[in-house]
This record gives sequence, structure tokens and C-alpha cells, in this order.
Amino acid sequence: MTTRPFSMLDVLLEAEPLSQVVFIHDYIQLVFQDTHFNLYNRVSVHRAGCTLKDSDMGFADELRRLIGQRVVDTSSEAGQFSAVTFERGTQVSVSLRSQDANGPEAFELGNNKGLCVVEQNS
Repeated sequence: MTTRPFSMLDVLLEAEPLSQVVFIHDYIQLVFQDTHFNLYNRVSVHRAGCTLKDSDMGFADELRRLIGQRVVDTSSEAGQFSAVTFERGTQVSVSLRSQDANGPEAFELGNNKGLCVVEQNS
């Protein structure tokens, strides 16, 4: 049996369902009750063979449709992306590519129990 390496995003597998999507000036925050996932770099939503980037019409609507769903999988590819997949198969990914960086961090994951994980841009 092959197991995949642990990712800090796996914390979201134990989180409550998505309760809020917050669009803050230049980043997006996904809120899972006491856990937050701040996405600072370019974000994409992948659903049913379609990909929407954060600048595309309908992108915000697709994110809001995820409210009430749990994260069921996480994935990443070094230097490319980190992603979470929700119950109905929609995947939200944040780019780790330097050309998609908006600042020093790609994303931040934290909760009210003291967890704070920050993925730095290279």
C-alpha cells in the first residue's frame, strides 16, 4: 500500500464544513468555523473539467457554492500549486509559481488552537 506524504493542508480534512468565503482587498479567505485558509497568490477553481481563475466571471459564485461542504482531499506539487478538494469534487488551488505571487506568502493556514502555517513564495 502506498501512502502519500503528510501535508499541513491535511488539517483541513478534520475541519468543519466551509462556513464563509471572504474577499479581502487582494486575497481570499476560506473560513471553516475555527480554521482559516488565506490564499494570497493566484487562485483557481476546477469543477467538471472547467477551470475558473480569480479574474474570470463566475469565479466568486463557484467559491460561494462550496459553503457547507467539507474538504475531502489535499494535494500539492512543489513550486506549482497547493489544492483542496471539496465533497462534490470541486478543487480550489493556489499557485506556488513565482509569476503568480502577490507578496512574500502564497498562503496561510491557521486556527484558534494556535496553528499557524505559512507557505513562503520562493
